[in-house]
Amino acid sequence: MVFGLQRKPDGGERAGRLRAVVEQRGSACLVHAQGAVDAANLGVWHGLVAGAAAGTTAPGPLIVDAGGLEFMGVGAFAVLLEESARCRARGITLHLVSSQPVVARVVAATGLERDLAFSPTVDEALAAAPLRADIDHHG
Repeated sequence: MVFGLQRKPDGGERAGRLRAVVEQRGSACLVHAQGAVDAANLGVWHGLVAGAAAGTTAPGPLIVDAGGLEFMGVGAFAVLLEESARCRARGITLHLVSSQPVVARVVAATGLERDLAFSPTVDEALAAAPLRADIDHHG
């Protein structure tokens, strides 16, 4: 499944600024995001993350791979925190993944790791999560 945001040229936003592919692996749901999440497309980001969370079954996890994002505004992190709390209530871990040092610094500096699992790679996130036995880790 691929999501994208398209605006008319007069809307001031480049076509395809936020793109995502959602991949199901057993009970795990992976969202691979590219582009940017800012105020102009925060609603799309929220819908994407909430939709992926709703489609994830316990024990999950829901893994949001933000490694392809060039920019994540503060609102993007707020959406992840909100959905992480909802997921926890359903027995699912929302896991943010990014190998970008700036994302790791934001997570560490703000204390987000208390409420949001974080790993530098998808493989590490999958290894850290409780998984059902029928999941194929190699895609």
